[in-house]
Amino acid sequence: MSLEKRFEFLQDIRRKFNLSPDEFSPTSTWFSYGSNLCRQDFERKMRVHGSNLSLLRARPSRLPGWIRKLDNESSTRGLAYSIRTGTQQVFVDGVVHDVPIGDLAPFLRFEGILDNDYELKENESENKRRYDILKVAVQLYNPSRGREQCFTLIGRCTVCYESKRRKLMEKHRDKLADYVRTAIKGAVDFKINTVSFQDDLNWVENSR
Repeated sequence: MSLEKRFEFLQDIRRKFNLSPDEFSPTSTWFSYGSNLCRQDFERKMRVHGSNLSLLRARPSRLPGWIRKLDNESSTRGLAYSIRTGTQQVFVDGVVHDVPIGDLAPFLRFEGILDNDYELKENESENKRRYDILKVAVQLYNPSRGREQCFTLIGRCTVCYESKRRKLMEKHRDKLADYVRTAIKGAVDFKINTVSFQDDLNWVENSR
């Protein structure tokens, strides 16, 4: 990617999400909470997009006041994980990890933020952007580390009606189950509680 192209997509992000390009250089920190918890799957997806990035400096963490749900529409598996605000008593477990500026574009491409031309996706049919970028504060599992500011992805294609959510699940049951299993594998590796993931897997596999 040329320096000119890199500048262009950072400026698009600045305009769309009100974020300064300086916040992504030389490294930005991201909170991941779904299948990206699986290091092997993360590395595989990054290689597809031309990067050797792994879950760099990954730290288990918790996002208070948010909930995770399998309700963001996906073109490949029907549904994907997203997060939304909840009460003060709820939280989402995941990991924070670092993304160097040189790997940011491939990272945002596999997350569906950028298209193949490194331009910000908009809401056009199957090529629409399915996530927005938001800055949040997470609590690291290590209490001595306190809170950390980072970026995360929130769904912009949330399925509001349970009947549609179920139809999407039934149509893509096998791929969706594999997706949840991948998240479970990553959660186990990072010693993150898997109860809610297991509940999701039971819903996918046993709902008839």
